[in-house]
Amino acid sequence: MDPDALALLVVQQYLSENSFDGALELLEKQSGLFYVGSKLAEGSVLMQMVYKKQEEEAAAACSEGDADREARLAAEEALLHGTADYPVTRAGCLEDRHEAAITAVLAWPGRDALLTGQGNGVVQLLLYERPDDTTGWTTRLGGGGVLSLALHEGDSPGRARLLAASMDGGVALLDARTGELLASVRAHTRYCVRVRWLPGGAGFLSAGREGALACWACAPGGEAGAGAEAVQQTAAEPYAMAVQDVELLAGGGTAVVALRDTCRLRLYGVREAAEVGQVNLNPMGDEHVGFVATQLALSPDGTMLAVSTDGPRILVLRVAGWEQVRNICGLTVEPFHQATALWHSSGYHLMAAAAAGQVFVFHVGSGKVVAKVKAQPQKNVRAMDYDTGRNLLVTAGFDRTVNVFMQHSAAVKFI
Repeated sequence: MDPDALALLVVQQYLSENSFDGALELLEKQSGLFYVGSKLAEGSVLMQMVYKKQEEEAAAACSEGDADREARLAAEEALLHGTADYPVTRAGCLEDRHEAAITAVLAWPGRDALLTGQGNGVVQLLLYERPDDTTGWTTRLGGGGVLSLALHEGDSPGRARLLAASMDGGVALLDARTGELLASVRAHTRYCVRVRWLPGGAGFLSAGREGALACWACAPGGEAGAGAEAVQQTAAEPYAMAVQDVELLAGGGTAVVALRDTCRLRLYGVREAAEVGQVNLNPMGDEHVGFVATQLALSPDGTMLAVSTDGPRILVLRVAGWEQVRNICGLTVEPFHQATALWHSSGYHLMAAAAAGQVFVFHVGSGKVVAKVKAQPQKNVRAMDYDTGRNLLVTAGFDRTVNVFMQHSAAVKFI
């Protein structure tokens, strides 16, 4: 391709990916060439050039053999590889088991079990059909729909606890094996959009739409039942805008907080109980708010953070230094889209909920869509989870169905 034509095409791609429709239309009129996205094999080519230049400058500032330089180059090289073992084969569909829309779902790691939360405040354990599994459980929490679930195992043999966050701001602590309510607390005045266990299960973080992040401690005791626990708030961080999501970095000492109406992520020190830094999501470093970070996902090795937005973009940041290494575009979204992106266990791919009940699989290195799955036949994908150990993807939605996807075609049945 002619260099000038390629340069024009790359700029047009950037304008299209970032929804600068007016500027793209003007450029098309002035150049006489209309943008055709299929002419480029990769996405976000212009930004990849910028990131590559930044990497080269950073590498040049380091001496040959410098550990940081070698790590950066190795990380960039790794992004360009990939596998084809992402779970896109439907292995099972669960219907007629939920009273209301499914608003949260978890795949129990290593077990043939799913945990779901519904819009009417009901939490359920659903089991695959296996000889050693006979039944699940149903617990009615009330207090509005369940927005987030978090599972913790490892306290002691056979013990597992489940956090369920609700629309009324409450958080319930359950015995994940039996569904018994161990404790409950009114964590926020409005929607509690996310709960995250702290390392060791001694406490958890909760995020509320009223604009607050709270830290909680769990200890034996309380009045809910034989295994009851006491939950006590140990710290809180108020914000001037609604909290969209929170994700813990590797080690659990720092939480990343996504807020509405700002281009900056906040870094919250769990031990310090205070803000310890900020991350500007704008590559140019300005304060322009062109999108909202809506969901966060840490890569399996803890080195990358995927930031879903309220539009068709997913940003990928390198945690060490917070460089923006990829700007993935091409995700189809609809009004009131529920942003959900998950990392594949290899770290080479992202699985993201798309419009029309689909899931797109992106190759992170190239930014291209490598697979599309019709996950929810009737409605959009409201919630997803991924079992990294078994390469198993679970989706759920307002059509009250749960769908399981695997790499192979082994059938999954439910009881």
